[in-house]
Order: sequence, then structure tokens, then C-alpha cells
Amino acid sequence: MAKKNDPLVIVPNFKIRLSGVTSTITALLPIQSKLISVRATGPGLPKDLPCISLIKLIFLSRNISRVWHARRNTEMLVGILLKTLFRCNLKLMFTSASQRNHTSFTKCLIRQMDHVIATSLAGQSYLDVPSTVIMHGIDTEYFSPCKNKEILRDVLGLPN
Repeated sequence: MAKKNDPLVIVPNFKIRLSGVTSTITALLPIQSKLISVRATGPGLPKDLPCISLIKLIFLSRNISRVWHARRNTEMLVGILLKTLFRCNLKLMFTSASQRNHTSFTKCLIRQMDHVIATSLAGQSYLDVPSTVIMHGIDTEYFSPCKNKEILRDVLGLPN
């Protein structure tokens, strides 16, 4: 039986510098954590983000299957190691936003995943394994073109 704070979904982030993936994790995890038991793991994440350490993951109950949601090679590799070497009960999932051919190493890692998601049909066409397309969602209330571009240019100090 899982304890109340034990995650069912683990979102690794092993890139210390700010990236698109890191931004997505820090923006979505607080929202997702209200709906599901999800925790991030990795260095340099904001203190207010629901997190769990890698060490703690190793000691979670093996009676419950958890999702390891990777987005990068290093994260897939760590998930594979946790599952095989440490016998963690993980379902490995990889999300690919890439619209290019993957390296042989990446293809090898992707083949080890239990499920693969592509964020577009174009991205899916570069995958050599079965995958599901889940398009990126955009909050059009928050992200929308400025109504008055002249005022915006003025505020930003840009020329007309």
C-alpha cells in the first residue's frame, strides 16, 4: 500500500540550466499535483515544487507500479537503471517533441520504454516504435497576441 505522499508519477529533470522541458515541468507540476500524485526529481528544481529525491525513490514500495516520465536521454537511462538494477516497479514513458532523426543511442533507449508519446504527427514520423500523439496544449487566454502592438513596442522601447 502506498503512503499518502508517495508519488504515482515521477517526472525527472536532470538538466540544471533552464530549458523548455524544465519550464514545462515547473509550470505544470503544481497544476498536475492537484489532480494526481506526481513528484519531480533532480537538481536545481524550485523549492516549492512537489519533489522526491532519487535515493527515496529506491526505497518506495515495490507493490505499486509507478510511471517514470522521461523527456531526455539521461532521464530515460536513469529510469532504465532504476527499473533493472534497483528493481523499482516503474513503467517507463518517454515524450518526444523532436522532429528529427534520433541517434542510435537514443533509439536504443526509446526501445526500452514501455510507452512513447510524440507531441505532433511530424515528430511521431521520426519514431521507430509504436507511439501515441498528444499535442501540446496552449492556454490561449494567457498566451495571445498583443492587441495594441504600438503600445507594446513603446513599453519595450522597440522601434516602430
